[in-house]
Amino acid sequence: MKIRMFRIILAAGLLTCLMLAGCGSHHSKSAPQPPTPETGVIDPPSKTVTDDPQPPKIVVRDETLSCKLIVSGKGTNHVLISFGTPMHGVQLSVGGCISATDPDCTWTYTSNRMLVSCRDTRLALNAWNGARHGGELRLHNGCTPSNPDCTWTWKNGMLVSDRHPGLAIMWHGGASVRLDKDCTSNNPECRWFMR
Repeated sequence: MKIRMFRIILAAGLLTCLMLAGCGSHHSKSAPQPPTPETGVIDPPSKTVTDDPQPPKIVVRDETLSCKLIVSGKGTNHVLISFGTPMHGVQLSVGGCISATDPDCTWTYTSNRMLVSCRDTRLALNAWNGARHGGELRLHNGCTPSNPDCTWTWKNGMLVSDRHPGLAIMWHGGASVRLDKDCTSNNPECRWFMR
């Protein structure tokens, strides 16, 4: 009789445990975590069959960070823009911008050092094919803060590659913007500021 009663109590306890908490089973799903207050954290996509295959947007959660122009040290009418409509693979260049509120030529510099397009926050500034002297800068839809080809440190007015800190973004005249190993903070073509 005692054994039978023990089995009934054990079965009821196990059933309650499975319904409420999953009993710590490695097969149970964990509850969704609250979002972190960091800026620029990428929200993971949910895994459903009907999901859009687009990469997740980089969510800017710090409202004090806004979209701004990235202006060349050569002059306020020369700003960092995408060479065409912002989309994956589009090259970066320097040009004029009609309005400082135009999302096609404004950027957010996130707390994890990514430069994200204000037109489409899935797109971030990337050292295309890896950071190297003379390397192109393009928009990339797969950037993460853990990829140093997608993160940039503002140092002495220069935007320096986190992959190779000896490389900085330089405006080479015309519309060409590339990584350069000879940049110094004394060269206005290597200096950038947000406005």
